[in-house]
Amino acid sequence: MLLFIIQLYKLLGDLNMFNVFLFILLAFLWGSSFLVVKDVVHQIDPLFGAFLRGFIALIFFSILYLVRRKSVRVANKDLWKPWVLGLLLMGFPFVVAFWGQKYVPAGLGGIFNSTVPIWTFIMGSILLKGQDKFSWTRASGVFLGICGVLLIFTPKFMAGAADNLALLGAGALLMMAVFYAMGNVMIKYVLNTTPTLTIEGNIFQQHIMGSAFLFLFFLSFGGTVGAEVLNAKIIMANVYIAVFCSAIALLIMFRLIHQWGALRFSMVTYLVPIVAITLDLLLNGVVPNKYEIFGMLIIFASLFLVERNLSS
Repeated sequence: MLLFIIQLYKLLGDLNMFNVFLFILLAFLWGSSFLVVKDVVHQIDPLFGAFLRGFIALIFFSILYLVRRKSVRVANKDLWKPWVLGLLLMGFPFVVAFWGQKYVPAGLGGIFNSTVPIWTFIMGSILLKGQDKFSWTRASGVFLGICGVLLIFTPKFMAGAADNLALLGAGALLMMAVFYAMGNVMIKYVLNTTPTLTIEGNIFQQHIMGSAFLFLFFLSFGGTVGAEVLNAKIIMANVYIAVFCSAIALLIMFRLIHQWGALRFSMVTYLVPIVAITLDLLLNGVVPNKYEIFGMLIIFASLFLVERNLSS
């Protein structure tokens, strides 16, 4: 934890304060999203909630790009790329995240989300040869991260059949992180092979495919939807998740990566689970168990090893 604080100070100490504010805001938005999702999925069908997150974000970007007169056209031969990204960064992870968050504490979602760089490095090393350089330092970081994940799963394995839903929920959230990592690797491929693809076109087509998939998935496997979706609290929660935690957070992410680079931006990975656990403790009184705390610290150490040479 001390290494993290020192690293964060070094990376943020000499930066524009407005960007630092956006960085902290982004960590809060992403960290708080796990609590809001958990509240939503106990009141409406999780799959319908996942669809609403994608669809409301699509409406937001449609209005934004229309007002700003931004072109969202993508060449027909390249359409499959943002569509695949829409599945990997929205469709698949939203389904498992909304379902899994129903059965585990919100803070655990934040912890598993922090493992995305670990899985990204593993997949990038295999699929994007020559871009993610192998080193024993990074390899040891990956091993350490996997140990941290296994430690978090330990009490759920020991509980056996008595805690099957919690085990499946945790597994679903881990799959969320894996899907995001697959999306990150795909983004690197798309940027390297499609220089003409604009950010606006990419984002818009991602949300079209992601929303369409989530709607069809809900129709195929979801439950019934009643008048509860018209509850003011549910409406506000879904708007917050979709507009602030998804759409606006995505715009902040692009700005920070553009101005800071990947290394500095990656520090948000450390803050998201801290925000999620802290808010869950303050608002819901949920105290993480010792396995989750030590597992998170081990994952932090692994992230330090995996990301310390990202700029090389």
